[in-house]
Amino acid sequence: MNSEESIKFLLEQKEAIVNLPDKRRSPQFDKWKRRTRLIIEKVFSNGSLHLKEFDGIRYSLSVFSLSTPEESFQRVYMRGLEDAMGLIETCIEEIKDFGLDESEQEVGGNNMGENIQQVRKANKIFISHSSEDSHFGKAIVQLLRGLGLKRDQIVFTSDDDYGIPLDDNIFEYLKKQITNGVYILYLLSDNYYDSVACLNEMGAAWIVQNQYTIIGIPGFQFSNTKFSGGAIDPRKIGFTMDNTKRVIEFKNNILNQFDLSIDEMDWMEVYKKYCDTVEGLCKHK
Repeated sequence: MNSEESIKFLLEQKEAIVNLPDKRRSPQFDKWKRRTRLIIEKVFSNGSLHLKEFDGIRYSLSVFSLSTPEESFQRVYMRGLEDAMGLIETCIEEIKDFGLDESEQEVGGNNMGENIQQVRKANKIFISHSSEDSHFGKAIVQLLRGLGLKRDQIVFTSDDDYGIPLDDNIFEYLKKQITNGVYILYLLSDNYYDSVACLNEMGAAWIVQNQYTIIGIPGFQFSNTKFSGGAIDPRKIGFTMDNTKRVIEFKNNILNQFDLSIDEMDWMEVYKKYCDTVEGLCKHK
């Protein structure tokens, strides 16, 4: 992929902004956002400052209530589009002025269109957890369903509705899910690190290099030596279930990963229910 191709793709995304509907969280917006993010990732590499800046753009309010006026949501949405347009323009100017650093570009084919088609997102989530923490895992399942994931997109072995199909071998089934690139949520606790089965799951996923998110049950310390000495990269940022700000970031990551969208009012109901559930679990912990 050369500079000319990169500029072409970025220009297309910039021009597409003016044709997006004014309605926030529309399917057209979600499609535009996913493609723009992918193009920036392919042009500048995963982990680049450009990609981090794009991921940091807000299109909706992080905190709101039932009395929040619609114009407040709309104002943040339009400002987000303006910020995105400015970032794309900056990316184009940098390429024109300095060209592309080949060492920072994604390794793969030379054709940008082919690269975009080759990107494969996970279509399932596996919640790796200790059975002792199943009540916390159920709260995560509740949150994921509220975001729009279907029942068959979640593997949670402590609930038959999301568990191993009848007559399947549990170890072979989990091995197949991990090998197929399932997205993993590690629900960490002292119970997790005391479980041989959990550590085997972690090791298998580490070998395959699955995408993952680290979640600690309330009270779990990421300074725990079991965590820092384990297979999971201790430099990767995780969060505990009662960290409300990080839960919102987690929501955004899941929506992006699984091509989902949720109305802000619906999200507020899902979020409140989740927070109430976690608070109740903490009281009875």
